Amino acid sequence: MNILVHTRSSLQESTGIKQVGKQELLKTSDIVSLHMPLTENTKHWISRQEVEWMRKDSLLINTARGPLVDTDALLYALQNKKIGGAVLDVLDVEPPKNPHPVIFEKNCWVTPHIAWAGLEARKLLLTGIINNIKAYQSGEWINPVYEE
Repeated sequence: MNILVHTRSSLQESTGIKQVGKQELLKTSDIVSLHMPLTENTKHWISRQEVEWMRKDSLLINTARGPLVDTDALLYALQNKKIGGAVLDVLDVEPPKNPHPVIFEKNCWVTPHIAWAGLEARKLLLTGIINNIKAYQSGEWINPVYEE
């Protein structure tokens, strides 16, 4: 498997992962999996233009944030077989409107946004909560979120 990454951060060459531009990533990848925050710059990161770049047999996976993908562009891509399919753990509107435009497409699979529900993930979450409470009680802060 060749792993391609498009990121704003530089990768170390020793990782064996090739860093490429967005267009190259979309044009050459069998599977495109989104792992990024939702910001003004990433909203609709997959739009009509990006769909046109993607391979006709490619699979789009979004487990990050729903609005990273323009729903209208995705619907167009699925209905016109511009991509092979999509697997979505997140949608642009949650809870989804009834019916959400992509839910009944044959080449789209929507999971119930429960990636965190596996045993290992729950253990990790609970351990983090326990460590945060213990740190707070001892006067320490772990991952503080505040504006200065």
